[in-house]
Amino acid sequence: MSIRELSDRKRPWRWCWALLPLAAFAVGQNQCEPCTDVDGDGYCVEDDCDDNDPATYPNAAEVCDQKDNDCDTAIDEGLTRDYYPDADGDGYGDLAGEPVTDCTVPEGYARYEGDCDDTNMDIRPDAIETLNEIDDDCDGEVDEGTADEDGDGVTVAGGDCDDLDPFTYPGADEGCDNLDNDCDGEIDEGLLAYYFRDEDLDGFGLESDGLCASAEGYVARTGDCDDDDPTIYPGAEDLEADGIDQDCGGSDGPQPHVGLSDTSLPTIQEAIDAANPGDIVWVGPGLYLEHDITFGGKAITLAGTDWASNTTIEAEGLGRVMTFNAAETADTVVRRFTLTGGFADIGGGVYAVDASPVLEQVVIQNNHAGTSGGGFYFDGGSPAIVDSTVSLNRAENVYGGGGSIGGGATVVLDHVVFQQNDSKLEGGGISVNAASVTITDSVFQTNMSISSRGGGAYFRNAGGAIADTWFVSNASLGTSGSASYGGGLYLDSSAPEITRCTFMTNNASYGAAMYLDQANADLSDSRFINNNGVLKGGAIYITQATPTVTNCRFSGNRADSGAALYLFESNPTMLNNLFEKNLAGKMGGAMYLFNSSPRTFSAVMVANEALTGGALYLYGDDSCAPHVENSIIAYNSPDNVYLYSTTPDVLPAPDVIFSDLYNPETLGNHNIPALDPSNFLDEPAFLVYDVDGYPANYHLSRSSPLVDQGLNFVDVDGSPVDLGLFGGAFGDDWDVDGDGYHDYFWAGLVSNAPEGYEKADFDKNDQDPGVH
Repeated sequence: MSIRELSDRKRPWRWCWALLPLAAFAVGQNQCEPCTDVDGDGYCVEDDCDDNDPATYPNAAEVCDQKDNDCDTAIDEGLTRDYYPDADGDGYGDLAGEPVTDCTVPEGYARYEGDCDDTNMDIRPDAIETLNEIDDDCDGEVDEGTADEDGDGVTVAGGDCDDLDPFTYPGADEGCDNLDNDCDGEIDEGLLAYYFRDEDLDGFGLESDGLCASAEGYVARTGDCDDDDPTIYPGAEDLEADGIDQDCGGSDGPQPHVGLSDTSLPTIQEAIDAANPGDIVWVGPGLYLEHDITFGGKAITLAGTDWASNTTIEAEGLGRVMTFNAAETADTVVRRFTLTGGFADIGGGVYAVDASPVLEQVVIQNNHAGTSGGGFYFDGGSPAIVDSTVSLNRAENVYGGGGSIGGGATVVLDHVVFQQNDSKLEGGGISVNAASVTITDSVFQTNMSISSRGGGAYFRNAGGAIADTWFVSNASLGTSGSASYGGGLYLDSSAPEITRCTFMTNNASYGAAMYLDQANADLSDSRFINNNGVLKGGAIYITQATPTVTNCRFSGNRADSGAALYLFESNPTMLNNLFEKNLAGKMGGAMYLFNSSPRTFSAVMVANEALTGGALYLYGDDSCAPHVENSIIAYNSPDNVYLYSTTPDVLPAPDVIFSDLYNPETLGNHNIPALDPSNFLDEPAFLVYDVDGYPANYHLSRSSPLVDQGLNFVDVDGSPVDLGLFGGAFGDDWDVDGDGYHDYFWAGLVSNAPEGYEKADFDKNDQDPGVH
């Protein structure tokens, strides 16, 4: 048959298709032969397993109705699960009960099994084991792990490696006692060495073999480069060309040293001038009255043999202590000195311009600057301060009491304590302007900005990172009734990455812990506790900025308005944050939103208080569009959410979806005019409540109505997102107590770990570093 003949044979079918009405055809039949389709679902009776039901046909959506909707001979497949008899209503079915299969939980049944006593709702798999001779958690053991012999709050089951010592438990501070205080298998780790092993009894120990506490065979002096030979030590006579570095100065032949022997030079400056690149200039303990010491660009190490407190360079107010202005590199090192008594208009203690020296184990204290940088001034370069203390320094008229950093410098501050420094204006502890600073494992405590901003630290047009650092009891004071800003930290058009930091008991009029002024910083895994904002922003005040705040805890902060957060024309993204027990004298116990549209996901706001807006107070017009999703707002006094508008007929109603707003009948809930039907009004069923009935653990119980009920995200184990802190992509990132163990993210106790997750890898209590 030719192609033309085949084409001609097809033409009548095309004509037939074009002329017959579409309703005459049903799937599965010859397109020109009408078929019977009683229910009009497009399938002929021969193919339709129920031609009287238009919702039943091949490949239809299966629904829970005891019918085979998709004609595959299976009924309700993929929609049913086993449910177990639950006589005591605790959310767990009888361990010996026979399950029923259904699409939804029948009355008197539970989703989970494993209840070993279905007559007592306090006995169930997610109960907390207590000392009562009962198997509370149905794991087959009685009172396991409940003994705490030393009363430190951690049992042997919880990881206590010495349950007879109340100062030894996981997460405890490591002390100088030759013990493993934190139960991590190491002794006195992370502590500075102050005593050094002296095998050859020459009075000097090896710097690489030190302890933080005194012990037999250890001495307070270091610098020995051969601890098997008593003729080798700092300051020893070094013979030329014998191939031995007797004075430990870095090479054969004598190197300059100070205060160690009859051959020592009289001053530190003379020793530096006499040194060659690569030399170690050793300085014995004592008081050295010198000022304006310079290094001339030399790559040398100036090191005290004793503690910094025993080796002091005193400038007596006659100038700076040290100056680095000859392009010194990181090979220029100053170690174990107290640098004090310096005075200059800029950089009273240490002055470094376009230089990169390293200061290690130094104490920079009681230095003054007429303008800026009381303790130190870094302009350009990449200097570093490590394992040091900066205290009692002052910038008389402008900024940077402890230190001032600018000129594009890239600075490292690692394990540095800034204490009791003050400035007239910005940055009681440090001021950073147009520079980048990396701050790690440091402390800013009791520093002050006397009349302006940034009691602890001030950043302007600056970047970098701040990690594992504490800001404690810093203050911006304000004078003659003027306002003050950012008691702990002030960010002005700056965006350092801030993670695992603690802000506690800081004070200011606005933003007691932190003030963000057009500063789009990333803030995560940090704690804001008991900060006091006199007017607005007990923890943080944000103005005209879009920062990201993730996995942070706001607890016990106070202010007139916005006890935790005050937002002014700002739209931050808020992910998995906790707001608890914050107190506003007027409005917004957790957050005050002024013409702001934050996006808040997976938050918990509980037990916050205010006169109005116990958790959220919204002020603005209809242009504001705050968004709240997958969150729990409950137990706030006198209400959860209050909306106020400058145009009363048009309230700035937030976009609240897939969240739970609950308050007991004695408290108000919200005045949102039309709450989205996706929201809940249920008691959240948190895992633990205190004696006053407030939540004490923000995990959901496995029987909570908020489990698997969120939107857009999935939990880490692939299940639908739970509402609250532990749901979604960041729900497993909580490590607020900084003990290295992340809080578990699933509903119920840690013993309920889902398949594929080891409960030993997760923290039982992320508010207490001594428990995991």
